[in-house]
Amino acid sequence: MGDLQRVDEIYRTHYENEFCLPSLHHTIGSGIISNGDVITAFGMVRLYPEAIIIIDKSLDLQTKVNSLELLYEQAVKVCKHNNFSELNAHTIDSKYSNLLTKRLGFKAIKGNLLQVGIKDG
Repeated sequence: MGDLQRVDEIYRTHYENEFCLPSLHHTIGSGIISNGDVITAFGMVRLYPEAIIIIDKSLDLQTKVNSLELLYEQAVKVCKHNNFSELNAHTIDSKYSNLLTKRLGFKAIKGNLLQVGIKDG
């Protein structure tokens, strides 16, 4: 059995219902641990597309929303250019979380982590 087949077997047996194994396409490194001839573990460090947004809170709501939408458009372009299929955002303000989910299609993943899919990325 090949190394990647064994990694896939471990993933399907123990983790398939817990998380999606990302593609190796956007990794900056990976490693396989073996005990003799048997692979015991696999790990990777992947590039992580995360939006970081700073908006002047003293501005009126419409200006903030417009600014957020323009930043989002730019973030999507960057993700597409780099072949990312998702964009993540960690929010610290529920008002921004609501804007991201209602206006831009982000979905809550866990806690304050939001994610949106990028088509053709």
